[in-house]
Amino acid sequence: MYNKQQISDIVKDVRIILDQNQVEAGVLETNHDTLELDEIIKQKIIHAARLILDVVPLHRIDKSLFNSGNVIDFIESTSSTEPQTVNRPADFLRLYDIFVHGETSQATQDSDPIVGKSWEKHLSSFSLTDSEEYLITNSAFIGVRPNEKRPMVFYNMAQGFFECYGCKYGQARMYYIMLPSVVTLDDNDQELEEPYIGFPDILYEALLYQTASLVETAYKNLQAAQMYSSIARGFMGIDEQAQEQSTNKNK
Repeated sequence: MYNKQQISDIVKDVRIILDQNQVEAGVLETNHDTLELDEIIKQKIIHAARLILDVVPLHRIDKSLFNSGNVIDFIESTSSTEPQTVNRPADFLRLYDIFVHGETSQATQDSDPIVGKSWEKHLSSFSLTDSEEYLITNSAFIGVRPNEKRPMVFYNMAQGFFECYGCKYGQARMYYIMLPSVVTLDDNDQELEEPYIGFPDILYEALLYQTASLVETAYKNLQAAQMYSSIARGFMGIDEQAQEQSTNKNK
């Protein structure tokens, strides 16, 4: 998933950011050992990557970057009244999209206006099975329940799986954002000369500045940490999204 970002390149680029700030403002202490600093940077990369992927607006991540490693199909139910289900992947961080598609069965031709037509829906959020919203899945009123026009996804936190309702005549597929990790072995379990992290190119600068922020926090340089965090948010498009939402709200 994503693009390969070599750890050595990230460390080098974060050092450039920190060194430049040191020259311009003397923020970073000069008595830190180079090897010690490089090690701290390495330790903060995964934390920074997770912080970014956890909050970045979804439109900033291109769906073309997803592959079989983070795409999973729901298991079709044996009963028309039961939902399709899928276990929560161990490396699941955040839902990106659930794509529900299919063709309405001819069996309901007299009652369903979209019979025999292909349909598709995209869902980017889910509710919990212990929420009030879940109660409508068993409503006595058929029209209230989820359907092809209004599918719904719920997460069963106690048992660790997702349920998709309203896909009776279709198939649900989940695209999810994985927990970031450092890859140290190749496909043959041989150690890589250059370990890397899978991360979108478009968010690379955000990763650098968020890592720099965590490094400065470790050294208790909180003003610099806040500055770098703000820059990272800019590269994530978070401030832009907040401004757009505020504009729409005031219209």
